[in-house]
Amino acid sequence: MLAGDAKDGPGGQIYGMPTDFYQGLYVGMFWMYREGTDARIDTQLAVSRDGIGWSRVAGRQTFLPNAKEGSWDDGMSRAGRGINVVGDTIYLHYSMVNGPHRSAKFPKPERKYPPRNRPGHAAPRRFRVAGRRREGRNIVDETLRPARR
Repeated sequence: MLAGDAKDGPGGQIYGMPTDFYQGLYVGMFWMYREGTDARIDTQLAVSRDGIGWSRVAGRQTFLPNAKEGSWDDGMSRAGRGINVVGDTIYLHYSMVNGPHRSAKFPKPERKYPPRNRPGHAAPRRFRVAGRRREGRNIVDETLRPARR
C-alpha cells in the first residue's frame, strides 16, 4: 500500500495511481496532490514486485512536472496507464490541466485554457535518466547509456 505522509507537506495526498507491468516490476505513476499548499498535482513514481508493497523511487522526485505558471499545463500533470516501448523509447501518455485543483484555498480556479483535459506524451528513453527538458507539449529525457564492454 502507498499513502501520503508528513514528507509530502501539508495536505499532501496520493490522488490516483495508474499502474503497469514493465521489465519484471509493477510501475505506479502516482498523482501527488498538494491541497495544503499550491493545490497542484504532479506525477511521481513507485515500484512493486508484487503489486501490494510499494516503494517510492528517485527520492520523491517529480517524474512529470507541471510547466511554468501561465502555461496550458501548469496545474495538474496526471500520467495515464500504459507503458508503450518502441525501440529505445518509452511512450507515456498524460493529461494536463491549467491552474490549481479546486479546493478550500482555490474554490473557483481561473482557467486560461478550456476546462478540459489536454493530452500530452512523454518519451523517456530506456536506460538511466540523467536530465529532463520540455519541448512544447512534450517532456524529453536526456539519458545515460550503459557503457559497452
